[in-house]
Amino acid sequence: MSKVFIGEVTPEQVEMFKQQHKVVHKLKSDSGVYAIVRRPTMKEIEYGQTMLAQNKFISYNKHLFDTCLLALNEDIREDEYKVNAFASQMMMVVEIERVEVEKL
Repeated sequence: MSKVFIGEVTPEQVEMFKQQHKVVHKLKSDSGVYAIVRRPTMKEIEYGQTMLAQNKFISYNKHLFDTCLLALNEDIREDEYKVNAFASQMMMVVEIERVEVEKL
């Protein structure tokens, strides 16, 4: 995992993350804890495909969360339940664009 910023994220930091990674998202829990994550690359998604093939969905989501995590306002990395709650939302980050199929 790369270096993760811990603390309140400023609008300037969000802009910096956007400049560096193009697409960033804020995941927020009911308790007020939030994480800033970037969209994973295709290479990172493909790397985790073996986990999906083995039905290790939690491990796959955690891989994406750990890989894409940029910042946390509170360090939850040792709390597996909170980490899994955030990680479970990573597929929403991957599937953010909707595509429609139309039969012609």
